[in-house]
Amino acid sequence: MIRMIRLRRLLVRRADILTFVVGFAIGAGILGLPVKFGTSGAGFLPSVAMLILALIFQIITAVYVVEGLDVLGPSEYPKLMEKGLGKWAAITAYITIAIDLIGAMTAYIIFGGEAIYTLSHAWIAVWLGMIIYWIIGVAITIGGAKIIARAEETMVAMIILLLFINVFLCLSTPYVNINNLLWGDWSKMFSVFGIVLFAYAIHSAIPTAYRTFGMDERYDRLLSLGLTISAVVYIVWSAAYMSILTPQDYTRTFVGALTGRLHHGLYGLPAPIAVAELGKLKVAALLGYIFGFFTTLTSFIAAAHALTQINLELTKAGSRRNMNLILLLTCIIPLILALLRLGSFIQWLNFAGAIGAGIFTGILPCLLALKFRIKKPEGFKPLMPGGIPVVIITLLFYAYGIAWFLIHG
Repeated sequence: MIRMIRLRRLLVRRADILTFVVGFAIGAGILGLPVKFGTSGAGFLPSVAMLILALIFQIITAVYVVEGLDVLGPSEYPKLMEKGLGKWAAITAYITIAIDLIGAMTAYIIFGGEAIYTLSHAWIAVWLGMIIYWIIGVAITIGGAKIIARAEETMVAMIILLLFINVFLCLSTPYVNINNLLWGDWSKMFSVFGIVLFAYAIHSAIPTAYRTFGMDERYDRLLSLGLTISAVVYIVWSAAYMSILTPQDYTRTFVGALTGRLHHGLYGLPAPIAVAELGKLKVAALLGYIFGFFTTLTSFIAAAHALTQINLELTKAGSRRNMNLILLLTCIIPLILALLRLGSFIQWLNFAGAIGAGIFTGILPCLLALKFRIKKPEGFKPLMPGGIPVVIITLLFYAYGIAWFLIHG
């Protein structure tokens, strides 16, 4: 009986970790992928190649983070980098995580406000919708790890259901054409580097989940599985929406029939809303906003929890009251940025991914892994095979992607 109880607790913990990873990964990024893949000029096949390539490297660096946790002990991400690489790494980690997560939460709040505005038939103003969305996300996050886990599991289940409905509706339209998936420019593959990296950027939450749910001997496998599930979802979702969008659709100017506002081209719009406003699948707007509301909310909660835990460790304010105060202070910044509307939905995601995620999910874990493989500290057992050559190749991938964005972005 005791053994069965322990097994059940183990399975529940692993389910919590897996849903935390999938819930964190599948957020605003999925809404922007099909449009960014088209407006960048890359097209479907080169963009999917980047999705698969980035998946491989993101799994590698995620495992490098787990190696760091095994050797250096449980700490939030900046503290982990400080233990392994020094104070400069901690400062770099904190700044780039803040760029990524605050940029991400800003995009989530912008979308949440638009979703509530549309779903209420313009009865609730966009700015008020942003505040309502923010309140819901913060309230769930304040509830703590158990409430977050249960809320994430429920919403991830709804996300998968809505995803299949969206895909089915796309493929049932008369606009489906395989040729829409075959055009592309391989020289522009790295133009989607930022948003793809953003879609996989779970690394700041890896130590948080490690500490929140307890260490598991299969933690690296759960992370790999969670990222792979996310990749499959991204590919299916992108294929469904891009199959009904022609190359001309990505640059065409059209009137927002559903929102009553003028939009110039598809850039900056989430895929379901862009397709609906082109008149190809009007029901996609309703389902897209509902789907997007839940996908962004799961990521907002995970991002808020991860950034709060990082700030909590940095300030050493351990009480529950202090934690709630730090959570509110952490989350108020993206709310202000969203209300100021300093950038579009996709612009925030692309910037957050290329600069923020490029450094803290790629460069820093590689440097930590390189140090471990050269100095071989006590207790170090490499979880990722390939040794130093794999670390160098991975490091070059991220360095090239960041450089490409800075030059062409």
